[in-house]
Amino acid sequence: MSLYEFKKDDVLINVLKTYPEQNFFIYDSKVYYQNQNAISSSQTENIFGIPTGFISLMELNVDRKQINTGRTIGKVGAPDTNIIYPFLIKDGSGLSFKSVSREEYETITNGNLMTGSYLISASISRKYIPSNTYYNYRNLSEAAITSIQNTIGQTQDKEVVLNKYKTQVGNTIKSELHSLETPLRQYSILSPHFYLSSSYGDKRSQNVNLISIPSIFHGSEIKKGSIKLRYYITGTLVGELSDSKQNGNLIQSSGSISSNDGKVAGVVMYKHGFILLTGSWSLDSNNISYDSTDNSKWIYWGAGCNDGLPSGNSTRVSASYSLQFQGTERIPTMTFFATAPKGDLNWSNNPTFLETGSINFTGSGLVSDSKYVKQQQFTIKNVVSSSILNYSSSFDNVTYINTVNIYDDNGNLIGVAKTSKPIKKTPYNDFTFKLKLDM
Repeated sequence: MSLYEFKKDDVLINVLKTYPEQNFFIYDSKVYYQNQNAISSSQTENIFGIPTGFISLMELNVDRKQINTGRTIGKVGAPDTNIIYPFLIKDGSGLSFKSVSREEYETITNGNLMTGSYLISASISRKYIPSNTYYNYRNLSEAAITSIQNTIGQTQDKEVVLNKYKTQVGNTIKSELHSLETPLRQYSILSPHFYLSSSYGDKRSQNVNLISIPSIFHGSEIKKGSIKLRYYITGTLVGELSDSKQNGNLIQSSGSISSNDGKVAGVVMYKHGFILLTGSWSLDSNNISYDSTDNSKWIYWGAGCNDGLPSGNSTRVSASYSLQFQGTERIPTMTFFATAPKGDLNWSNNPTFLETGSINFTGSGLVSDSKYVKQQQFTIKNVVSSSILNYSSSFDNVTYINTVNIYDDNGNLIGVAKTSKPIKKTPYNDFTFKLKLDM
């Protein structure tokens, strides 16, 4: 086996940027991802073990149904439920799952099992935030805070007091908008529509439709200019939004009411994966029965998209919605150039490299240090083909390369590359194999 060291210019490291396209369709409180229906099997309703419209994060438990087999796993006696799941034994190390709170961990007896789940999935979701649910605690006076503290009997800091006030009195704080206020301000360099409050409207006093897109779908960010939202009533397109100016503004086009075309119905936060829809104009004259009996509007887009609304409501108008965008994935790649030089790699350890019968494995070899034994002569098989029938061309050292191995500095095999067909190698030419590794 011949070993060659990669030179400085033989290894290239770069990043490949790709833009995978993502498609979601929402109808009757069901989400369909990439136009894929559930694949049923004899074991499960969906062979992937996740709801329709979701993507599996672990890609385990394919075509597995959770049942009680009556068996246990290992000495710890973990129950065998016919599915793959992680488990830990509580000991003095303090290790636990992220889903186990510190209070819950303290109640578990040492030696007992803590279990998790690999049935983890992700999909887009929607949350409708009505205009009357905003409670601006930042503008409260100290006297108002003291009054609330006296009312509920709490003396903690302002935020704790108001959260408990929200629970006990029923006044809901728009925590999502509070959390997004700072990143929205960062996006304001693209468009003033991102401000929480501006001359274009105050999101704190508007109905807001918040669409969340997990990062597993959009990668590092949503590609600018690629996003499209469509609103259908009984199969007819009544409105479409797109970020045609690539500045985060979602501008309506192709609406059934042409006077609304050109209006900004919301913004998209490319890096964070959030869409905020505030368009409150009617798209058509149909009344819907989702969050209200109002006309179809952008603030109702995606109703039923993992937002808790039940399916099969006969009083609803037949509305459906689609979301299309391109994510941004950066894939680190390494490119290796492995060169087979002239005059090298024309010997093989494969027994077929020699003529049949030319190898004598029964020789006595070196009997003692006083005797000289001449090395046995071997005949290399001539594999040079000829265009003339039953005629052998002149002998030449010809080998065929079909495998290139990559080793680390310690001689450990870390990669194997194979050619689609053996490459003919003669002493008079050289070959450079281009190997690419995506990480």
